[in-house]
Amino acid sequence: EYQYDETLTLRDALTLAGGLKLEAASNQVEVFRLLMDNNQPTQTIVAQVEVDDNLNIISGGDFPLAPFDLVVVRRVPDFELFQVITLDGEVKFPGVYPLIDDNERLLSVINRAGGLTNEAFPSGATLFRTTDEVGLVVMDLEAVMKNANSRFNFILKTGDIISIPKQQDLVAIRGAIKAYELYPEQYLTTGAINVAYHNGKRAMFYINEYAAGISDNGKRSLITVEHPNGRIERTTDLGIVKIYPKVDKGAIISVGFKPVKPEEERQQVEEEPINWSEVVRDTLAQVTTILSLVLLVQRISN
Repeated sequence: EYQYDETLTLRDALTLAGGLKLEAASNQVEVFRLLMDNNQPTQTIVAQVEVDDNLNIISGGDFPLAPFDLVVVRRVPDFELFQVITLDGEVKFPGVYPLIDDNERLLSVINRAGGLTNEAFPSGATLFRTTDEVGLVVMDLEAVMKNANSRFNFILKTGDIISIPKQQDLVAIRGAIKAYELYPEQYLTTGAINVAYHNGKRAMFYINEYAAGISDNGKRSLITVEHPNGRIERTTDLGIVKIYPKVDKGAIISVGFKPVKPEEERQQVEEEPINWSEVVRDTLAQVTTILSLVLLVQRISN
């Protein structure tokens, strides 16, 4: 808003406002004016003009302003400066890349960067989106490299950060494992055990083989695997049978802790007498179920 003066022109107002921005449509400058007559309803009229680089009206002459005039400068349709993303890690030419298309996708930028290096670990690639506070986006770069129509071949947004690490051959184990109870001083720094990767093995294999099993305050159904690309997979709990997640290179195996029971509930459990008849009955039922599953598996295998 500017103080009105009877000598004020449109060029003066635009100059006082610092001139036009890069995205301004110089041919779409509109001046809205109120017509006010005594005892009559107000009316709004509009004049559309075009100005040059020096803010002079192209049609000639000047444009004196009146009190309450509203000057609107429209924006050029689809005007945008560079939309820039960052490509880090194992591509041949990492760095900053402007997007060359409104809907440019992940694979296109990787190809522009010369493709992946021989040391690239696409399973561990991550995408971090800074716009709208989205954060980490789970993706599968291996699927993208095999098929451009993959659902993970995302349309990129300005500010995206794609990171592609080097090859990995370790697996980390953390949480409620016996190794922490036996040798706590060895794991105070990292909080995890890093072990060799075994092709095709599931989470429980690593826990038993390298971490001395689950601690007394750990819970099997709370075992999860965080894959290198950020995807988290949990254990499928079928009651008696539990299916543990498969483990990829660079994955992190976590063993959850049992929830702590309130003191009153704990005392009630400790004081409650054991009903041995129910124990025997439940045990027989579990044995029957296991035998049925074994027979079913054998039948399927045959």
